[in-house]
Amino acid sequence: MVKASMASSASSTGVATETKTFSVLFVCLGNICRSPAAEGVFRDIVKKKGLDSKFNIDAAGTMDYHEGNLADPRMRAASKRSGIEITSISRPIRPSDFRDFDLILVMDKQNGGTMGYWSSRLCTLKFLSS
Repeated sequence: MVKASMASSASSTGVATETKTFSVLFVCLGNICRSPAAEGVFRDIVKKKGLDSKFNIDAAGTMDYHEGNLADPRMRAASKRSGIEITSISRPIRPSDFRDFDLILVMDKQNGGTMGYWSSRLCTLKFLSS
């Protein structure tokens, strides 16, 4: 479960200031099945709770095999049957993602290992299973 503090804070003038959105990135190998599904489900939950303006949500792949393609049609059809529309376009992970996202969720250990290799100079990576 992801929990983020979204409360606005008051400035020294007593005026509420807007809080930065919490950025979440879902990552799998090709970014055409698991990570777009996770992105879609999370977007749906956030929207139903009225928090869509509080989050920046995206998905990426550790490889660029399918860059520019829509998610797998079977996964989009299965998601649609559950009322979740998947419209994301596949893209590979970028070095800037390690800076721009507050939380990066990786779909399996193999991709986690790839992310660990890439991120070693950019950020600290922690695995939930460790």
